[in-house]
Amino acid sequence: SAFGQAPVIQQVDKEIAAPGEKIILSGSGFGSGTSNKAVFFGAAEGAILEVTDRLIEVRVPAGATFDAITFINTATGLKVQTPH
Repeated sequence: SAFGQAPVIQQVDKEIAAPGEKIILSGSGFGSGTSNKAVFFGAAEGAILEVTDRLIEVRVPAGATFDAITFINTATGLKVQTPH
């Protein structure tokens, strides 16, 4: 089952994006549905628009930094950060 499977971010479709722009994270183990999920750009939380097990579409928040993008499944406590 996908429960307890560690998420992996393989690709971010943009190196940098302005606040309000959408970016897509691709990888695996994200689960489905937008509840119990969070994406942070540095310390700023993005607005998750859509989640499938392999893709997350997220709107870039004001104050976003691109040094690290972190995905957290708050239900399982599993998280992953983009390599930089």
